[in-house]
Amino acid sequence: MLKLYSYNTFNLGDDIQTLAVMQHGVCDGFIERDLIGYHTEKSPVRMILFGWHMNDILCWLRTQYRFQLLTRATRLLARLVPRRFRHYLYAWPPSADIEPLLISMHCTKAFQEAMSPASIAYFKKHQPVGCRDLLTQDFFEKNGVEAYFSGCLTLTLKKENFAAPRFSPNEKPRIYLVDIPGCETKEDTLFKSLPACIREYAEFLTHATKLTDLKQRHDAARQLLARYTDADLVITSRLHCALPCVAFGTPVLFFHGNLADSRFAGLLDHVHHHPMDAFTQVLHGFDLSNIPANPPRPEALIQRLEHSCRAFASA
Repeated sequence: MLKLYSYNTFNLGDDIQTLAVMQHGVCDGFIERDLIGYHTEKSPVRMILFGWHMNDILCWLRTQYRFQLLTRATRLLARLVPRRFRHYLYAWPPSADIEPLLISMHCTKAFQEAMSPASIAYFKKHQPVGCRDLLTQDFFEKNGVEAYFSGCLTLTLKKENFAAPRFSPNEKPRIYLVDIPGCETKEDTLFKSLPACIREYAEFLTHATKLTDLKQRHDAARQLLARYTDADLVITSRLHCALPCVAFGTPVLFFHGNLADSRFAGLLDHVHHHPMDAFTQVLHGFDLSNIPANPPRPEALIQRLEHSCRAFASA
């Protein structure tokens, strides 16, 4: 029996990662990521553990009741807990009933700081740990855990699994602006600064969600991916928009206010990336007849991810 993560977050990027993993084996059920340490099974299950780790119980309560405005308050409250007790805020490690494949994992700084000896022992027991970014790999190696850079599972997304029927060549270009801060409506000053060729055809998409039903979340994530498969250009600040576009071969430009964010270490080589404050400058004079192709796909990385997941799922 194989189970995967489900989420109760405000971000469909989490669900896009789950859809990527579902390509590589039959999924028999889901366990909510931020409650995994409280979950027990009547019989052993196999589970692929991946992605962003993880929300503490205070953040989980915030998302459970959709109190998005309390984000800073819950983070501050967690910081007030003495470091030696912070591991009690996390539902980690998972129970012994779960046999894991640890792959494409990102550990936040808060999660790292709260990690208990029992958590480190868990990772050592199930090493090697495939890390989504280089800084997570560095953390594990410094703590004596065998680790390697796996990259992100969204790089394994297959275009044919999500593509909608190809639109007519006579249709207008499909350009998507996905969660660009300050460029979310046609009335925004940043949008008005874009070249006319982008303004004319641009549509706005978002990964933000208030959905809680698992099927509805997966359906919404699939709809986003379908659009990305057939786009002429995607401009985004979302990692799990940019990397699926790389996987699909869709031209994508990634802008972010902090390119030094630990989540991105090792991944930015595979996507055209720019600081957010260069948004207008980079797109000035943009020519839709000469859209830059993405950097080469990391094929060796993708093949290793696919092989690891399929071998685990079929064992």
